[in-house]
Amino acid sequence: MNRRSGPFDVVLFKRKRTGYLMLGAIAAVLVIIVIVIDHSRTTHTTANSGQSTEALTPLVPRQLLGGIAAVPFTTNGAAVALPSALVPLERIKPAGSSQVAPALETGDKALIVANLGEFSPLCAIDRWALLAALSHFGTFSGVREMSSSPVEPPADIATFTFRTMTFASPYVALQAVETFDRSRDVLQSPSSEDAKVFSHFDEPPYVKAAGGLPFVDLGGEYLQPGTFPWLDAMDLKGLTRSKILSQMSSKTSGGALIDIQAAYFTAAICAIDGERPRSVCSTTGIQVLEDQLGSEPLTK
Repeated sequence: MNRRSGPFDVVLFKRKRTGYLMLGAIAAVLVIIVIVIDHSRTTHTTANSGQSTEALTPLVPRQLLGGIAAVPFTTNGAAVALPSALVPLERIKPAGSSQVAPALETGDKALIVANLGEFSPLCAIDRWALLAALSHFGTFSGVREMSSSPVEPPADIATFTFRTMTFASPYVALQAVETFDRSRDVLQSPSSEDAKVFSHFDEPPYVKAAGGLPFVDLGGEYLQPGTFPWLDAMDLKGLTRSKILSQMSSKTSGGALIDIQAAYFTAAICAIDGERPRSVCSTTGIQVLEDQLGSEPLTK
């Protein structure tokens, strides 16, 4: 016989339902708390993992990269006098010598290693020269737009970042590291092999002071000091990339000095890769600069 429900049963059912609702609400709150804690831990880990939280900037248009690659190089360095005390590159050791370190190479290619920082106005200038020089030897992809630090003078130099860059060449290899982002937060770490290069050469007599940026080693034969007096002769603040490229092509103002550095990079690359390609390395202007680079090697 079925028992009919009474008032007590209704109250009991209501209590049970209220209990279930309370348990459900508590469970939901616990889930939210767990998610918040987990998110907090994740955010904390990211902030302390040495990885920049800055968003990726747009890729450089192909037209601009093509324009940089097309800058004439046959008279680079010959038509513009170097400012006093400007040392574009130093020769590390005589060719074939084992006085300091073996030649840098990967596989059958000479290796160029570069330690850069997105915040640095000097690195901002240097990337222009590296792009112009290396475009004669291979193809860049993944290069992104970037401006130097907004607070370190001269601020906001229109430049690029190599943080997602790849470089393909039949002649040389490039390993570039952006060690700090635009806010001076740690961004990328060099490989163990690159770190050995930095630790060996990032001290006198190779550079005036350790820790300077940019630091560029070309094949273990040539070194760009991190401290060089470019900024006094530069007037690039507020210029667009198109305007800087125009100055490079016309060999005027700050663009002329970028063009000189690109020419020395080009000459050094020709020297370390067996003078290839001939269409670049056999030109009179590059040969003259190679002769200049061949004197007064720095040794320890």
